[in-house]
Amino acid sequence: MSEISAPYYFTYGSNMLLSQMKERCPNSMKEWVGMLGGYNLTFPRSSKNGGGVSSIELNEGGVVWGVIFSMTSNDWENLDKREGIRPGRDQDKNSYNKISVTVLTKQDVAKELVCVTYQAVPQTGLHPPSQKYLDSILGGAIENDLPKEYIHLLRGTIVQRMSTQI
Repeated sequence: MSEISAPYYFTYGSNMLLSQMKERCPNSMKEWVGMLGGYNLTFPRSSKNGGGVSSIELNEGGVVWGVIFSMTSNDWENLDKREGIRPGRDQDKNSYNKISVTVLTKQDVAKELVCVTYQAVPQTGLHPPSQKYLDSILGGAIENDLPKEYIHLLRGTIVQRMSTQI
């Protein structure tokens, strides 16, 4: 497992889907919806399937909404493997790396919570997501009742145009 650790995971991408998280991290528990200030949602690298995958990048005034899960050490190990983190490998060779972020929870009384999230190692070029991948992010945003304005922003994401040959 990577050195950065915390009991809470902040996810902003397809892992917001509760069924996907339960499959990948069976002991994880959804705790809160949260807002990460000072970052934007980006798609800086391509997946094995060719579409862009989500990440976050620093941007003063930016906001990324997501879901906070409590995690066990086994959940972290499973997710690290899934996100392309390999112990002992140079960080720039990973697909993602863990970073600590401070997230504001959305609940009756908002509080700041230190969480771990994954940030993609960027690749050169443009990497728009596939419609299927964007739909999984939207599904998680809707399922977890993220703010309507943020869902509207997600819906405006430009997706990869798949060419078909006849």
